[in-house]
Amino acid sequence: MQFVLFLTFTDIFFLNLPSLGNEVLQPFLVPLFQGIAVVRKVFDQQIEVVQQVVPIVQKQGSPHRFVHGCHACHILKAAAGERQGIVHAEVLDIRAGNHVSQLRSIGDHVVVPHWRGGDDLAEAHLVWQQTGSIPQAISAACAGVAKSYQIWQGTYSALFLMYLAPNVFSNTAYHLVTFVILLLLCGGIFYLLCPLFRRFLPGTCGEWITVSSILSFLCIQTVEFQCDSFYRYNASMYYTGFFAVTLFFLGTLFRYLDNGKRILLLPLLLFAVFLGGGNYVSLLPCMLLSVTITLLLLLQKNKKAYICGITSVVLLLSFAVSAIAPGNHVRQSGMWKIPAWKAIAKCLLQGIRYTLAWTGLWWVLAALLLLPVFLRILQKKNGAFFSHPILFTGYAYGLFCSMSCPLFYTMNSTGPGRAVAIVYYTFLLISFAVFFYWLGYIVRKLR
Repeated sequence: MQFVLFLTFTDIFFLNLPSLGNEVLQPFLVPLFQGIAVVRKVFDQQIEVVQQVVPIVQKQGSPHRFVHGCHACHILKAAAGERQGIVHAEVLDIRAGNHVSQLRSIGDHVVVPHWRGGDDLAEAHLVWQQTGSIPQAISAACAGVAKSYQIWQGTYSALFLMYLAPNVFSNTAYHLVTFVILLLLCGGIFYLLCPLFRRFLPGTCGEWITVSSILSFLCIQTVEFQCDSFYRYNASMYYTGFFAVTLFFLGTLFRYLDNGKRILLLPLLLFAVFLGGGNYVSLLPCMLLSVTITLLLLLQKNKKAYICGITSVVLLLSFAVSAIAPGNHVRQSGMWKIPAWKAIAKCLLQGIRYTLAWTGLWWVLAALLLLPVFLRILQKKNGAFFSHPILFTGYAYGLFCSMSCPLFYTMNSTGPGRAVAIVYYTFLLISFAVFFYWLGYIVRKLR
């Protein structure tokens, strides 16, 4: 009972504070540069839930002109809240396009796609029910990953986590999803910024905690797609979860650059293999940054380039294993693919739209709060580091825009809300890094 009350309090106070105003204002706002309504509801898809057809509301939000808005989380209950049918021992079988979520009604059960390897998810659940053996459930999940690799997609580590969703073991365990995702996201931000502020910058522990807390608050409170970002397991783990693991990977890489301990090679390689089987939206900028660091170290003839190079190669090879999966070609056949050059041009333009849309009141308030902290750090930092603001800004913008490349290339759109959410997290981190760098450049000039 206390745990349920805690989750309810979290929903009201910690996650949905800005949504109170947004939900009232959104239907009446129109982006000036796009000419489309912020929220457009389209009843043009259907889901078949045990011989009953239920319309799905598609939701499109600014600034995502080409957003693919089919959110399965809008299915709140099946057939007026009643358990209509059971397939494979309490596994409810539904058809819902590409993505399905837990049906939130009386008698929740494991939900599996009708045509996307759902039998493997059902098998993992059945194995657990019959044997109570975690190794056997993991074996069933691995079999599901092998099948999906051939017929659906190559993101092997993400598929493995999906086949071992919490509700495979217990419906009650699904309540932990939001807690785990928030812990990963906030922990990743704190972990990444710790070596940056405590080692590379002359920051104090208090300054590190202040900056990390403000950025964590912004990521949680102001992200537009909170349902897919924090509540739905598959959506939140595949995007927000893997984005958080990317932050842990980069934090470990920066720690190695600081102390040069070769023992860090093992976690770096494990992170690289894991991330190579995750979503491409957060993986692409991670690979670009890792390769860039390796090249810079090689130009400086730094011995740390060896470890960074091995890590980059493993990361690229893991990505290649995911990219060449036969299932990717099967899935891509039903999507609108565009040439690579056109995808790059669109993502560069979309980066401008994102920047204009997301540099709003919340960003300005956070910048004002961080300004005295940044200035205090800059009083102790050598100004030579801030001598190339244009180059730094251009590279940072390129990393930010690269997140949209996989989405435009494969879907010709900005992608679903859960993907846009991690683009937003990256915008917050990169935009304040650029803000800090320009402050350092101005302070250097004034000196």
